[in-house]
Amino acid sequence: MRAQPQALLCNPCPSAVKFECSLQVRKGAPRARERCPRALRKHRKQQVIRVIRDTRSARISRARATDPLYSRCAVTDDSALRREALRVYRRYMLEVVEGFDLCPWAASARRDGRVVESVILGEKLADPSQSLAQLSALEPQPKTEIALFIYPDLELDRLSFESFVRTLRERDAARHELGEIPFAMAAFHPDARADTGDPERLIPFLRRTPDPTIQVVRLAALERVRGKSQEGTSFFDLANLAVLPLPRKEPVSLRQRIAQNNLETALKVGVAALEAVLADIRRDRDESYARLRA
Repeated sequence: MRAQPQALLCNPCPSAVKFECSLQVRKGAPRARERCPRALRKHRKQQVIRVIRDTRSARISRARATDPLYSRCAVTDDSALRREALRVYRRYMLEVVEGFDLCPWAASARRDGRVVESVILGEKLADPSQSLAQLSALEPQPKTEIALFIYPDLELDRLSFESFVRTLRERDAARHELGEIPFAMAAFHPDARADTGDPERLIPFLRRTPDPTIQVVRLAALERVRGKSQEGTSFFDLANLAVLPLPRKEPVSLRQRIAQNNLETALKVGVAALEAVLADIRRDRDESYARLRA
């Protein structure tokens, strides 16, 4: 005698009541497809997820085949790359800038929501249209005083990246009247050696973000502290700097004070300790991106 199909129990169903789901054995079907309501909803959701995933994979494959500018990083899942770029950047922020107290106000600026981060993929060197669009979007948002533009697929050495930042700065300046440029910009790059012979020469080493990054600072915030000087910037608290005491004799600029303090910190904790953390973040970044490309 052929065995009768067993009734299936859904445990637990939304109603928390076990009940038998009817089975309809169809001709040619190896097993019944009828399930309880919750199981059917789960099955339909999985079908939708598969369709979305397959559609996205097809779109990425088309871009890889037709776009000569599509880099190896860019052919991965964009959302995953953006997520990893932000993760490793935040390691730098938390473990280096805040961890070594390079700026005592960086944490408060982040917590107060005055800092935003943006990952930019596929930017063109000669025509940084995405970066310019990001700058335009920041202008009407006065609460945002610091922005970080992160470029995980921009493979440039430090000098070439600084040239790119100059191009962006010039293109942005050309859109504004003289004296009305809204932002200052500073280049951060993963490649730089430590030079403790002078506070200024140590700055590139401390700016070793895991990816090429531009720090964008609203000039209106800087002008509250030091007038309209447009010198380079580092990490600082834009809300509290106005109350910092300045020496009455031989006044030192904000940039010089920060650089001197950071040099003293580097000498105190040891350049080797800083180098170890920076190298570990970079290793984390490289391994993470390699997994995405696989």
